Amino acid sequence: METTMFLAIARQSVLRREMDAVANNLANANTTGYKSQAPLFREILSKTSPTETISNVLDQGMMTNTSDGPLKNTDNNYDFGIRGGGYFAVQTPSGERYTRNGNFKLDSASRLVTQMDNGVVGADNRPITIPPNAGEIRVTGDGTILAGTQVVGQMKIVGFSNDRALKRGPNSLMIANEQPQRAPQAKVVQGVIEESNVVPMFELARMTEVVRNFQQTNNLIEQEHDRQRDAIRRIGKPSNA
Repeated sequence: METTMFLAIARQSVLRREMDAVANNLANANTTGYKSQAPLFREILSKTSPTETISNVLDQGMMTNTSDGPLKNTDNNYDFGIRGGGYFAVQTPSGERYTRNGNFKLDSASRLVTQMDNGVVGADNRPITIPPNAGEIRVTGDGTILAGTQVVGQMKIVGFSNDRALKRGPNSLMIANEQPQRAPQAKVVQGVIEESNVVPMFELARMTEVVRNFQQTNNLIEQEHDRQRDAIRRIGKPSNA
């Protein structure tokens, strides 16, 4: 395959990955705690001759935008958001996971759990249980849970040296490949949930740009195809001599 066609098809592959990311971001624009993503690529230079170098693209995976989403008031005592870097730790059947989605509830055993019934982990690495007669609870900035003046638990709030290295799992949960650390800069806010940090207008603008670039690349492929076809016809045309 000639260089022009190879690079054009590689470009279309890149644009498809970017469109997938845009579509996923738009689909999760209203998902609590969702962080937008964008594909990450790296340029690879290949020398095809002493005087010619080709620029290729290597897919490095997806990069997560870890900036905070806006906090939305819910006035629900079991909804929580985090200001600054940090994650709630929750226990799942697959192990400990991390999330910015603080839309919690009490289960039938009075444990603090996510909407998928995964237990919220306490600072002592044990489940958090709210006594049935606790009444209205209050949560301080470090995640300490108070019923009146009695401390009934403290949420485990953690951080990581590189948030972008976290692997995305189902239900807004993140999977870590390193040990979590304390996140003293994180402040828990009660009665709010963190909305998605997706900016729909920005994603729509990206979608328009991707479509335009894809069409331009497709035109280039068609022009190159016509050029090759005409060249073959000329080569195969009998000489009039």
